Amino acid sequence: MSESARRRISILVVEDDPGDLGLIQVNVRLAGIRRVGDRDPVVWAPTLAQGVVAATASKPDVILLDLSLPDSTGLETVEAMRAVAPEVPIIVLTGQDNHRLAEEALQAGAQDYLVKGQFQHDALGRAIRHALVRQRLESRLSLFRAALNSVANGILITDIHSTIEWANPAFTRMTGFSLAEAVGRHPGEMLNSGKQDQPFYQRMWETILAGRVWTGELINRRKDGSLYAEALTISPVTDSNGRIQHFVAIKQDISERKANEERVQHLAHHDQLTDLPNRSLLSDRLFQALAQARRDRGIVALMFIDLDRFKPVNDTLGHDIGDLLLKEVAFRLQACVPSSLSDFTLAAR
Repeated sequence: MSESARRRISILVVEDDPGDLGLIQVNVRLAGIRRVGDRDPVVWAPTLAQGVVAATASKPDVILLDLSLPDSTGLETVEAMRAVAPEVPIIVLTGQDNHRLAEEALQAGAQDYLVKGQFQHDALGRAIRHALVRQRLESRLSLFRAALNSVANGILITDIHSTIEWANPAFTRMTGFSLAEAVGRHPGEMLNSGKQDQPFYQRMWETILAGRVWTGELINRRKDGSLYAEALTISPVTDSNGRIQHFVAIKQDISERKANEERVQHLAHHDQLTDLPNRSLLSDRLFQALAQARRDRGIVALMFIDLDRFKPVNDTLGHDIGDLLLKEVAFRLQACVPSSLSDFTLAAR
């Protein structure tokens, strides 16, 4: 026994003909939707206005809607009912076997379309059950869509050729490109900063085309031309036969994190007062220079500079003035180093 048959459901029938209503009630019982001893699941409303009131008050599981009512006809009937019961599946009932009308009704929000006098109880039961299943699936899809739209990370879905099919709002906030601007284009042509070489992208493509997840960091370019650091994960999406159909890319702007890491590294290796390299960095660079000098049979020059009579400055003028003096000395030492020699000369404190 199906789930819809086990549990009691409520069916709102908006139909002005009592004879058609009776046939629907019989078919509902024959379809197994109403079991012996159960109350009649059918709620009747002979006009659209009464149907709107009933849909609002009783919140039915499914609505059977006639397109020819005393107070409404045609697709406007579907649109009006859809407006007051957007989450309830609607099955249209009509006396016209018109494929174009059926298609328009479905586009207006109906779940199915039945022609009066041309369906038996099995067709009605199947239409009701299928409508309920589709509505549950659509609700889940809406939930997933809302979740994807609310996450902080940018999400892209592309086809096998890297053509963008969908992007969430976080992608727009991150890159400046709207969904309309992104769809149909390739991420590479929009975001490439030129900071990564061709082998980088080649390795990435080799990984994802082999069906494996690729994860890495890169520098991309926003719509306004500014650069940002990005953590990127690309996952292949395959069909039941294992063939890749799409790629899903999850993008995180890590510019702030990178800046913080660089700041921490800088503070760890530089004097906080003068911003000159500290003893730790000096020692590291000195060992490197000595090792290179041994390899190249070169020489390394090392100069120690002491400030005479610095203590009286602190004692008489205060430590603030002493700090300013140290900063000025550091500035002048750095100014003495020609830019052409900056890679080979280090002033440290």
